[in-house]
Amino acid sequence: MHPAKMANESTFIKAVLSSADIEETYTECRFDNCSLANADTGNTDFHNCVFSACNMSMIKIGGSMHDVEFRNCQMTGADFSRLNKFSSNLSFIDCNLDYAIFTHLKLHGSVFRRCRLFDATFDESDLTAVSFDECNLERTSFYHCNLEKTDFSTACNYTINPNDCKLKKTIFSENGLRGLVSHLNIIIKD
Repeated sequence: MHPAKMANESTFIKAVLSSADIEETYTECRFDNCSLANADTGNTDFHNCVFSACNMSMIKIGGSMHDVEFRNCQMTGADFSRLNKFSSNLSFIDCNLDYAIFTHLKLHGSVFRRCRLFDATFDESDLTAVSFDECNLERTSFYHCNLEKTDFSTACNYTINPNDCKLKKTIFSENGLRGLVSHLNIIIKD
């Protein structure tokens, strides 16, 4: 039996991590200006970690994440769809998440702040109490999502079909209401 590979309270600066380099567990680690582009984390667990200014484009994330923060990261095409459903407290701040995949997940209370999420996919996810603070959600898909208490009040360019999602106590701004009726193919004049 092989001992588990883990990193505790480590800082990685400008490291290039491929799938083969990734440990099984990271606890209280910091990743600064690292590249994990095209990597596959397999069943890696991340606890209390921060990724800052990292290139994580096309990464495939499995395992679990608890109290993980992503700041100023390039995450185009990142695939979170294999993330453990019991993951919690994810924060994305000033990240590019174009084409990111968040399907079939429970992201309760997660925070997306000043992120760009063009063509991202959240289909069939539970986004209860998630905050999309100042996010651009152009062409992002929310098909069959639980959006209870989700905050879109400062988000822009979203399109949500109320018939396809659970919208109890969901927060929208008056300016964003167009995104709830765009599926009706009607014309709204100012």
